[in-house]
Amino acid sequence: ANSAACRVDPGAPRFDKMFGLVAARAALGLVGIGCCIGGIVSFVLASQGNRSKEVEEYTCAVEAWPQRAKAFNGISAMVLKYAPTGAAANDPSIKQARLAKTPQPDPFRGTVEEGSLPSFESTIFIARHATNSSASADGILAEDFLPVVNFSSIGPVPLGLTTETEVWGANATFTLRIDGDDIVLDDMPFVKAVAHWEPGGLYDRCRDRGGAHTAGGKCWTFQKLASLCVQVEKDDSGVWKLAHRVPGQNETYGCTFSRGEWKATDYETEPLPSDFGEDTNYTNNNVANLAGLSIMVRSKHDPYFTALSVTEGSLKLPWSSSENIVLGIVMFVMGVGFGAQPWYLCWRWCTKGSKERREFRRRRNQLADNRCIGSEILSPSSRAARQGAAETIGMKAAHGHSSEEGNP
Repeated sequence: ANSAACRVDPGAPRFDKMFGLVAARAALGLVGIGCCIGGIVSFVLASQGNRSKEVEEYTCAVEAWPQRAKAFNGISAMVLKYAPTGAAANDPSIKQARLAKTPQPDPFRGTVEEGSLPSFESTIFIARHATNSSASADGILAEDFLPVVNFSSIGPVPLGLTTETEVWGANATFTLRIDGDDIVLDDMPFVKAVAHWEPGGLYDRCRDRGGAHTAGGKCWTFQKLASLCVQVEKDDSGVWKLAHRVPGQNETYGCTFSRGEWKATDYETEPLPSDFGEDTNYTNNNVANLAGLSIMVRSKHDPYFTALSVTEGSLKLPWSSSENIVLGIVMFVMGVGFGAQPWYLCWRWCTKGSKERREFRRRRNQLADNRCIGSEILSPSSRAARQGAAETIGMKAAHGHSSEEGNP
């Protein structure tokens, strides 16, 4: 008997299956809502027409480039001079090298945008540092052009709780001479230590990035100079100078666009040795290998910088209005396809629940009325009517009784 009472009906729905079905339908409904929202965003982007504005700005820069490039292409000599910080003018450690004029293709060549955008060819002046080379050819920085730089020049890294996030090592001072005009660049380190925040425990990726995790969640990485690129222009008096992309900010003459800033230098991380501990200062004499260091000079009017500006540094133009419209339609169709059944079931459940609630209220009110009538909770008019009816019935009964007594 007990086993029969505990037996489960095989036809009854299981809770876990019903829960999984409800969860799956809810997930599809949310996916459908997300697709519809994505479709709305695509339609908004299509109405804004950002691509047409950016393409127009880039096209104008390309069309104006041949005229603006005449002064830059006409440079006869560009010389890079390196001097240690504080060196005198006749110091033998001062080195010079000529930069080579090199053609550079436009940034969209070889991409999907090549057919829809105008093409151009820019000019750059470049020199690269080469090891085992003593030649003085244009575009080559001989091996002895730069000093031997050790990471120990950075000094002790602050390992405790501190707000310091960058420590410089040996500095470099470069001077550009363009057709007799000297341009002194800001001091920059050959090597430096940079700190960023890293979570501890399982999510600590400091070692994977070649750094050391210290107190306060900071990860110190040690970097070496990899490239230097600046923009120049000729002012109204005919003198070459650094071109600042942002007025009022001195260090915005670089070629790398990142988060609204124009950086002149790029650095590479030098991984720490495996025996580096969290309580160890980086004081050994590991030499920073500067092979491959490139020095580059470009014109401020180069359309390459317009491309960087309009694409926020990604060199990827947004979709056109027609592409956004097609994407919006596809997203809406997908949203309706994913969400139709869950939305319908939700609507049906809501309407069914409202009908049941109305029926419940109707029956509750009817039951309350019946209880009121049964307990003689009536209005004064109803009570008077009932009382009159009772008196009439009593008189009729009395009259009938007297009639019966008079008849034999």
